[in-house]
Amino acid sequence: MIAGDFAAGAAMITFGAVLGKINLQQMFFLVWWEMIWYGLNEGICVNMFHVTDAGGSILVHTFGAYFGVACTYGFQPKRAANSMNMQSNYQSEMVAVVGSIFLWMFWPSFNGGLSEGTTQHRIICNTVLGITGSVISAASTARILFGKLDMEIILNATLAGGVAVGSSCDLICEPWCAIMVGMLGGILSALGFAKIGPWIMESKIALQDTCGVHSLHGMPGVFAAIVSMIYLTTMKGKGFSPDYFYVTDPSNFIENKGEANEV
Repeated sequence: MIAGDFAAGAAMITFGAVLGKINLQQMFFLVWWEMIWYGLNEGICVNMFHVTDAGGSILVHTFGAYFGVACTYGFQPKRAANSMNMQSNYQSEMVAVVGSIFLWMFWPSFNGGLSEGTTQHRIICNTVLGITGSVISAASTARILFGKLDMEIILNATLAGGVAVGSSCDLICEPWCAIMVGMLGGILSALGFAKIGPWIMESKIALQDTCGVHSLHGMPGVFAAIVSMIYLTTMKGKGFSPDYFYVTDPSNFIENKGEANEV
């Protein structure tokens, strides 16, 4: 059920890139093929490369975002630029606020769904701290760039901390580090919505990313992977046992007991 939930999350992120440009039948076939590539990508990353990604920032958010961005290029992006479906209004933004609040509340559960015990507790705490940091930095960035709280940034970039901290949320032991990662993720996402997204739409490729999944899920997901790599190289002395990742997966621990210390 949880694996299906993660896969559905990737599909919904992809849907955010092509929203308003795709009909129900097209979406059905798009998600059908996406699930095949999603499963293949997850199998390669987890079983071959042993990727550490507790919150799915690499396997779910980054994959779903760039799969959607790639797909949107095939749905007449230049024609979509002039479509009324690409525009928001007061009512749609107010409804979206409710969605952002629910995402904010349940993001810790999403990141910690595959863990248990003290690891799950650490993930939940780090995720809450991370998205708290992104709220502060996203709001501050919007104020600096526009002189006011831009609605698009508030609805999206305030959640970027959950993505940015997702790949390392089971590794971070210092609260300040989780807050800092979340703040940097919020700044990166806010800049994406304010500067990078419009530039991509106005460039020659004219990619119309309807919900800005590249700015909310794509770039923070790549940033989360970088943070995870940095943290994995500095884990010594942070209280983790040499076989930490094998203990969290009993089947791997039994099969690779002799290799645990080497890892």
